[in-house]
Amino acid sequence: FLVKKQAIWMLISFFAFLFACIFPYKKYKEYATQIILFSLFLLIIVFIPGIGKSVETYYGRNFHRWINLGFMQFQPSELAKICTVMY
Repeated sequence: FLVKKQAIWMLISFFAFLFACIFPYKKYKEYATQIILFSLFLLIIVFIPGIGKSVETYYGRNFHRWINLGFMQFQPSELAKICTVMY
């Protein structure tokens, strides 16, 4: 099961790598504002109930850091780091 799951993510990552190699990086400058606004939007929708997933920590506090997509959970702060560098 785990080998299959890792192989799928490796394949997805490989195609993302190919896209990044083919796509001219100077085009990122044209879309930088839209990309950073999209990442900020994702950071905000984490707090919407039903979309954002709340996780209780050891100390009893709830943190809203993930977006529940059903088949996986996504942490928009990781995307925001990349978008900030691109911006």
